[in-house]
Amino acid sequence: MFNRILTTICLLLIFTATKAQDTVDAYVEKEFVIIKSAPKYEDALQTAKLAATKLQLKLDLRELKKNTATGLTWSKQTCEDEWGEFPCYVARGRYDDGNYVSIEYSNAYTGFREGYYIVIVAGGERGSKEVKSALTNAKKIYKDAYSKRTKVYVGCMH
Repeated sequence: MFNRILTTICLLLIFTATKAQDTVDAYVEKEFVIIKSAPKYEDALQTAKLAATKLQLKLDLRELKKNTATGLTWSKQTCEDEWGEFPCYVARGRYDDGNYVSIEYSNAYTGFREGYYIVIVAGGERGSKEVKSALTNAKKIYKDAYSKRTKVYVGCMH
């Protein structure tokens, strides 16, 4: 199912390219609200679970598990079905804007310090009202919460 969605998205990107544009920009700028960065997954998971309760947000780990090679990965079956190899990980931000609590791996994001599990409580378009509001709400409980902008790859994965 996920494979079909990605294929459809790739086709849409190709067909919506203008005649004057030979290639589609495969990156978009996103902004994430981060409440914690931790070198240990277990620390990030503890914070994420607590944050979901305190902020009354859905805990959305996307069925990802800790992995020494890629930081995070989907199951072996999912990886092999979707990408043909295990482990596999795609950074959040492709088409899943909104408020949620998630753990992502910093190596997958441009401009982030490598080797950290980051607890995200929102993501969206750069400077959006939703992201600003999520940051304001997060700071009520997590004083060190901040937002960070990065480019996220949205091109074809196959």
